[in-house]
Amino acid sequence: ELKYGTIPELEKRLKAAQDKLQSKDGTVMLREEVTAEEIAEAVSRWAGIPVTKLLEGEREKLLHLPDVLHRRVVGQEQALSIEEPVRGEDVKLTIDADLQLIAEQELAAAIDTCHAAGGAVLIVDPRPGDILAAADSPVLVQRSDAKGPEAWDNFVFTGAYEPGSVFKIFT
Repeated sequence: ELKYGTIPELEKRLKAAQDKLQSKDGTVMLREEVTAEEIAEAVSRWAGIPVTKLLEGEREKLLHLPDVLHRRVVGQEQALSIEEPVRGEDVKLTIDADLQLIAEQELAAAIDTCHAAGGAVLIVDPRPGDILAAADSPVLVQRSDAKGPEAWDNFVFTGAYEPGSVFKIFT
């Protein structure tokens, strides 16, 4: 009964339903999978973003960046000029791991001993100006006059030092 009756009948009904779903130009109106282009079209309609912008890859965006900037920033040709990079010096890390550890430990001990709200240690080799250790506690301090990422300061690099404190090694 199944092999010669029910299954052939169901296959015939399935074929009829598929033929019915096919449009006049031969394209299928209903499929089991959705393409990236169809998703982009739907998102484009919902968000009001052109489809070409949604499908554009990172490489294409970077290639068109100068044109986009020139359209949006008017009268600033010199600021928007893109020049070939010039080979400079290598950036070298001058932090000494042993000095860094000592600076962090001594800072923590000094803050604890003095019941201070925070502190900073900066160890610099004065001749070349290499930073050998930089420690502060708390590590980031929130400024009340700013919002967002700009509201956070690392006191070692943004704080003001009294000249007397800086020049004690020379006196």
